[in-house]
Amino acid sequence: MSGSSSAGIAKPVACTLITWLHFFGADFFKGPDMSASTESVLDVPFPSRSVASDAIYHQVDLLLASSHFRNSKRHQRLLTFLTQKHIDGDMQSLKERVIGIEVFDRKPTYDLTLDPIVRGAMADLRKRLALYYSESPHSSELRIEIPVGSYVPHIHWPELEDGNTSSEIAVAKAKLVLEATPLPVETSGGTTIPAVDRRLTVRRYLLAAVVACICAAAIFFMYRMSETQRQNRDLASFWKPLWNSENEILICAGTLNGIMHEPVVENDTWNHVTRTRNHLDPNVGAALVSVSSLLGAQGKHPYMRIADTTTLPDLRRQPSILIGGFNNQWTVRVQSNMRYRISRLIPDVSGVVDTKNGDASLGTFDFSAPVNSITKSYAIITRLNDPLTGQYVLSLAGLGSYGNSSAAEFVTTPAYFALFAKQAPKGWESHNIQVVIETSLVEGKTSPPKVIAFELD
Repeated sequence: MSGSSSAGIAKPVACTLITWLHFFGADFFKGPDMSASTESVLDVPFPSRSVASDAIYHQVDLLLASSHFRNSKRHQRLLTFLTQKHIDGDMQSLKERVIGIEVFDRKPTYDLTLDPIVRGAMADLRKRLALYYSESPHSSELRIEIPVGSYVPHIHWPELEDGNTSSEIAVAKAKLVLEATPLPVETSGGTTIPAVDRRLTVRRYLLAAVVACICAAAIFFMYRMSETQRQNRDLASFWKPLWNSENEILICAGTLNGIMHEPVVENDTWNHVTRTRNHLDPNVGAALVSVSSLLGAQGKHPYMRIADTTTLPDLRRQPSILIGGFNNQWTVRVQSNMRYRISRLIPDVSGVVDTKNGDASLGTFDFSAPVNSITKSYAIITRLNDPLTGQYVLSLAGLGSYGNSSAAEFVTTPAYFALFAKQAPKGWESHNIQVVIETSLVEGKTSPPKVIAFELD
């Protein structure tokens, strides 16, 4: 795709991403905040570290002597261990597995999932601390708290309450918060992740996946739209010289020239049956319908003449579309000065030849072959500014069954014409053009055309 096309896609995609980021918030793609689990938290304004440590030891003694701790050796050991490691700055020991081994005498290989003793004890420790500080005699003491999702103590002086909240309400709130908060889980790498953060992380990943899918779908949809628009522009550029004419467009259709081809039942070969008047080739008729429909969609109203009744003055009055190969003498005249042309090679066999390559054949058609043995048809599409008529001419010259109708489909279907436009050099629109296509036949139905050669003059 061109740079302008890429920019056209990038802009709406960027807008889509910005919209989604705004909707979910800037924190949407952030992982769990583990800062509380890896850094020491000490918010105590003491003149020195030793003085601060003494104050912490004193506060731990007060806690252990209280009714909330003095009857629980397990919680005494746990609180002492956490505060001591905090004072020592040993943050690596404040992890679930280490606590289980050092405080609760678990083996180093114990299963954290099957044995949640540390998480259970931590939940109970938080409740005991909350209940202790909810009592008015202790409201102004140095606070030791263990934030949910972390095993690192947070130590700070309390902020005095305004008196509007009773100790009973404070206790109830503490119980509600602590009981409703999921316990943390230690990962295989030893990192402690709160359960609530794990759920948030999963939700973030799910939402990120949804956003990624929506963005991918938007990019694909906009690419398809851009590709379709480009194909439509290329086809319009091909037709532009004819569409821009103020005169009506003449469609000159080939005939059977007094001969009607009918299959003989015995051997299913083409048998020539002489007629007394011209007949429109059904293959030419199908091409006529395709071309007329496209012109009608552009507000053009073409008129048609049979090739045998068309004269040179007719072709000089307006642009023309020539449909047919050997059965249209005007097609033969147009191709006479072009690189690619249809030519009779031997009796009953014709082919598309390259006059710049020693009349090498690009494909042949045997008119004497059984109908069900024919697998290929060919066509030459020629668009040129005809020096003889002074008008633009579009020639659709088919060779073999369905050749003319395949040529018409090629110049009226954007996706088919794109097969040429993608290969053509920049500026092809201003040149005389020849395109040779090949179509396969399977059980009487044509496959999409394939470009086998083209020439710009």
